[in-house]
This record gives sequence, C-alpha cells and structure tokens, in this order.
Amino acid sequence: MTSPSIDTPVCHLILKPGEMLLKSKPVRRAFAHRLISNLWDAIHHSGCDPTGTQIRREQGIITVRSRDLAVVPTVSRVFGTISIARVQRLETTELDIIVQAGLAHFRSAVTGRRFAVRCK
Repeated sequence: MTSPSIDTPVCHLILKPGEMLLKSKPVRRAFAHRLISNLWDAIHHSGCDPTGTQIRREQGIITVRSRDLAVVPTVSRVFGTISIARVQRLETTELDIIVQAGLAHFRSAVTGRRFAVRCK
C-alpha cells in the first residue's frame, strides 16, 4: 500500500473562525495569521506528521489538508474556531452520482430515523 501524495490528502477540514470576521481588515488579517500560527504549533507539538499538511486562509475560512488523521482532534482543541467540518471531495457534476455518494455516506447515520431536507 502506497502512502498518499501531498496532492491527495487523507483529511480535509474547513474551520470557521469566531468573532474574527467582525473585526477590521488589518485586525482580521493579524488574527488569521495568529490562528494559523497556533494551528501549526499544535500540529508540531502533538506528534502529528506535518509532512504534506497545508493550512490556507480563503475568504473568511481556514482550510487544513493533511495526510495524518490525527490532525482532526489536534485542530479541534485550538482556540479561535467556532466550527470544524470534515470535507469529502467528490469530483463530478452529475446529480445522480452526488445523490448516491450522499446515500452511501449518510445511510448508517439516518437508518431508522426521521429527518427532512429543506433547500433554500
């Protein structure tokens, strides 16, 4: 079994920062740099493999891509985020394929439960 390359991370996270979005542009930039620095420090000091890990700031969110699954609990303990979402990439524009992937992913979580999907 070969290890994934840097271009194909095992783990892709989207982090939404808290009140940082309410600050002025220079303060927001400084807070984002501090948060990214804190994320790198946490990853390095937790024993996670930083090789192949990327942290980027993109339009109000911070994305973390890594080959090490241990990054998830490490990142979740860093102060400054209100939400962390794990992302699974699916490269298609076919609705049927997207629906089938959603069914496969969420079937065990919703079996025997009632729920609704509302789109806006």
